[in-house]
Amino acid sequence: LDPRPQRALGDFFQQWLNRKGAIVIVPEEASLVFRNGKYRVDIRVKQKTEKPFSFYLPVKATTEDGFRDFNIKVDSKDFWIRLLLDKPPLKVILDPYYDIFRKPLKDEVPPLVSAVKDDPDAIVVYPEDNKELYKEIIEFYSKDGREVVSDKNARIRDLKEDSFVVLSTENRVFRMVFDGLVSRKGDFYLRVFKNPLNEKKVLMLIDATDAGAIKAAFRKIQHYGNYSELAFSNGRNILKGVDKTEDGIIIDFRTDFNAIRPEEKYSIDEIVEALKDKKVVFVGEDHTNYAHHLIQYEIIRKLYQRNRNLIIGMEMFQRPFQKYLDQFVNGEIDEKTFLKKTEYFKRWSYDYNLYRDIIQFAKANRIPIIALNIRKEIIDKVSKQGLDSLTDEEKAALPDGINMQDEAYRDYLKTVFSRHGSRRGRSFDNFYYSQLLWD
Repeated sequence: LDPRPQRALGDFFQQWLNRKGAIVIVPEEASLVFRNGKYRVDIRVKQKTEKPFSFYLPVKATTEDGFRDFNIKVDSKDFWIRLLLDKPPLKVILDPYYDIFRKPLKDEVPPLVSAVKDDPDAIVVYPEDNKELYKEIIEFYSKDGREVVSDKNARIRDLKEDSFVVLSTENRVFRMVFDGLVSRKGDFYLRVFKNPLNEKKVLMLIDATDAGAIKAAFRKIQHYGNYSELAFSNGRNILKGVDKTEDGIIIDFRTDFNAIRPEEKYSIDEIVEALKDKKVVFVGEDHTNYAHHLIQYEIIRKLYQRNRNLIIGMEMFQRPFQKYLDQFVNGEIDEKTFLKKTEYFKRWSYDYNLYRDIIQFAKANRIPIIALNIRKEIIDKVSKQGLDSLTDEEKAALPDGINMQDEAYRDYLKTVFSRHGSRRGRSFDNFYYSQLLWD
């Protein structure tokens, strides 16, 4: 007989062979402190299953000197990981080598063609102005039972609920979300993105040059379910790729530091000399700080001395009133009429004298001033009722595209909104859309 103690394996078989489901772990909070010569990492993790699994969780901590591996025993739904390190951690990664049987989190899963195939609720949006080109794709998805709508009738609020198949880079919905940041490769191009308004869903773009390219390639994509990007030329695959995702569950402790060197000073002429060949120059301001407007004026004046091919864009004026800006700069109306016609005091309200030097300089030198801002009524309506509340006429006044992909900016706006908007019962989504339109 084997004298070694025997291990009871009943729980092991029950957990891994008889029980349904897989481990789901999610980090809830993390902190880093320096105590007694060590860097102490504390990470709170939860198991998102009805009954907790019992297992050992591999953890990897990376520092500037390399990495250390840990093995953490887990047997409860809510648990803490504590690590003591000699150097400050850059990242701590849970299950970095995918050793445990668990469901991956969203950052670990790339957006794939199969996500649309597996989602019966995915909505197909075709370009109303070019419906005939995508006829074969529309018919395919219609027979498959998918909801098919034109870009004119598609609702932005549905982006929060469903995956989308968007046909053409000129599609209004695609331009609204991605601001024309994607260009076609080959004669048939497919790209799958994470839905920027719902991280559990995807948005799949299909863009083609002609019906022949669609006929030669579209039916083939069903065999490329595990890819994020595909391109075909004459029906032949010329590109296939998968978006890079995180390896393991990453808690990032890296901090970006920016530094300035105050001893380095530049004169206004040196700054303008460095700017003179730039296509666009942005000069910010505190609206009520006259010194800022003087700097703007000097930069405009000195740039004009070096290159008279100059245009001034001002967010203080709104697009419907552009003709009155043109009339004033061209000497066709006086200043009083110009201010009345552009509704300056109603729509911007800050002291006009803050900007008068710039505007008068533009008039004296016939420099075009461009009204950069969308009509205030549209911003207010979107802020209160959302993008889908706009009439066709109002939608026609929207920018060609806005970019909803910037997650860092969205998170920043959430912080701003939490301080103000949520207290008035407003919707963050509507606040977010209105800010993007303003931008």
